[in-house]
Amino acid sequence: MTQQPTPDHQLVWQNCLNFIKDNVSDNTYQMWFAPIKSVSLQGNCLTVALPSQACFEWLEKSAQKIIRTAIRKELGEKARLKYQIP
Repeated sequence: MTQQPTPDHQLVWQNCLNFIKDNVSDNTYQMWFAPIKSVSLQGNCLTVALPSQACFEWLEKSAQKIIRTAIRKELGEKARLKYQIP
């Protein structure tokens, strides 16, 4: 039995961004999502770097559902997202 290769963290996050971009306004995408960078993928946990604490607070308040949907679409039901905040 061959093991599936682990997906590249940048590709996983880009796929999430593509899904998010299709479901939010261009302004929202450019302001809040475009600056987020993928850092690593360990198992089903993707880590991304946020540009600021304000970004984290906005995501937690306004974008949890779409982010959860996007990450689960890519990594399955047990997918998790961790944030790195400067």
